[in-house]
Amino acid sequence: MSDHKGAALLFSSLPGPVLLGDKGYDSDWFRAALASQGIAACIPPKANRKVQYHYDRQLYRQRHKIENVFGRIKDWRASQPDTTDAPTPSCQPSPSPQQYATGCDQ
Repeated sequence: MSDHKGAALLFSSLPGPVLLGDKGYDSDWFRAALASQGIAACIPPKANRKVQYHYDRQLYRQRHKIENVFGRIKDWRASQPDTTDAPTPSCQPSPSPQQYATGCDQ
């Protein structure tokens, strides 16, 4: 399911004169709801749409660049080791003095 169905709940709090969205936000009811709020839509139309709406390509490219930066940050964060958990020892020493010398029960 696209996020634009949940975005309908946020119409009253949208601050800007322009909403930038990707093709997932391209629907007639969403565009009509934005227009009723006085918000211009900068949303590229889906390829299978009969009525191809005009959108500001330059503005959309800028939005896309920002989205790519956030995607790279998420990818970088996912590749970092998890430091929230304490390291677990690979083995526990047993109480016998001979095994303390080797460090592991094996």
